[in-house]
Amino acid sequence: EGVHGPINVIDALRVSCNIFFYHVGIDVGIETLTRYARAYGLGESTGIELAESTGVNAGPEYSASVGATWYAGNTLSAAIGQSDNLFTPLQIANYVATLVNGGTRYAAHLLQRVTDADGNVTEYEPKVLNTVELQSQNLDAIKQGMSEYNITIVK
Repeated sequence: EGVHGPINVIDALRVSCNIFFYHVGIDVGIETLTRYARAYGLGESTGIELAESTGVNAGPEYSASVGATWYAGNTLSAAIGQSDNLFTPLQIANYVATLVNGGTRYAAHLLQRVTDADGNVTEYEPKVLNTVELQSQNLDAIKQGMSEYNITIVK
């Protein structure tokens, strides 16, 4: 539908088709969108060794917490990453890393290893926060669509 005509997820990601993702939002609903966003670490702690903001996942729960009303139509904006969604750049990077890792979400960290003044080495052990089940054909389609995304910068 819309200006792109019939479109699949690869092309929807490649051209950033809001209409496609509006329909996804309508079909799955805000509860499912929020569940997946959290599974990928959006609006959640990244596990980094510093204080951090966890951000916001748009939805009825957040709207109620700020004295607002959530309407079904708000799901459309949330489905394209707008509305009240507030994610940190690190959360976005970790979300993409989770996709690249095939669904394994690791805690973010700053250091791989530290050597103290006495020469003692402490190495960081990767910590798995959770795993998202992904069918390989779905993951392949997402990766292809994301890799084909074309940003045009207008000066």
